[in-house]
Amino acid sequence: MSNNPGRFVHFWKELKRRNVLRSLAIYAGTAFIILEAATIIFPRWGFPDWSIDLVLWLLILGAIINIFVAWVFDFTSKGIQKT
Repeated sequence: MSNNPGRFVHFWKELKRRNVLRSLAIYAGTAFIILEAATIIFPRWGFPDWSIDLVLWLLILGAIINIFVAWVFDFTSKGIQKT
């Protein structure tokens, strides 16, 4: 098994070209805000403790879906196009 840095560099460039990194950064920021809001609001509203864990797992699932959608589709001003 050889360590071929060219493959990683190519993969990294492909992530940038498809705007996956940008999409993931925006999603991570939004997910952080949602999780912080949940940790503040849920105890005040009497939600059970596991509800914050549920929000976390749903956000992780959403991140996986976000990566897939960002890889497959390109969102432009002209509409959604498959990449």
